[in-house]
Amino acid sequence: MMRSPLLVESSLAQTVAAVEDAVFFGRPPTRRDARRVMEWLADRHATAKGYRRTMCAPTEEDRQEGARLFTGERLGPGAQMLHVLGEEAYRSYLLLAKWNEGADMAPAERMSEPIANYIDHEYEGRYCCGPCSVSVWRALSAGGYSRTEERLRLGMHFLHTKRDGKGRWGNLPFYYTLLTLTEIDLPEARKEVDYAAKTCEQLLQRHATIVEPFATRRSAILERTLSTL
Repeated sequence: MMRSPLLVESSLAQTVAAVEDAVFFGRPPTRRDARRVMEWLADRHATAKGYRRTMCAPTEEDRQEGARLFTGERLGPGAQMLHVLGEEAYRSYLLLAKWNEGADMAPAERMSEPIANYIDHEYEGRYCCGPCSVSVWRALSAGGYSRTEERLRLGMHFLHTKRDGKGRWGNLPFYYTLLTLTEIDLPEARKEVDYAAKTCEQLLQRHATIVEPFATRRSAILERTLSTL
């Protein structure tokens, strides 16, 4: 099969981070690269080892070494890793489809089935833990699931309840949450950006000590967040 610079076959976490890096920094993939990664993601969701046996499965390296988000935060083992990487893979598939005209969207529909069923009946803006909740909002912001605006508003109302008074949101991964807020064009999201603005300004001055690639990514996320004010 053709290789893609976005594809790290040993790691689902690194692959979805590479897709996010390309999208976030405005380096859209070629149609060939997009197709190759989509094919790989479709194969991973068919392994029946992912979240609820439907979403894309982490690789053995992910399970053994642990996984980091695009923003650098580590995922907890077990269900948290399975679900968040599954949502990120679903999101990646949706984003890559924009550069692969006529792509088969059936795998994306199957990836989303377990969560779609849940949010159709029980969703109130959160899903399990903090990282899992943010991962669902990110899938929604990429056009996943249905009733996107309604469900993102519910998510932002939940996020508001998690404020800790220090410019953060309790157990929600800070940079991962900020990244998501930059993609949601709703008044509720802008209010959360306003709340976090002072913390963002302070953190921009500290990133020289953070190991790459997370220093560059985090600084760019902070700058993009502040640019929405």
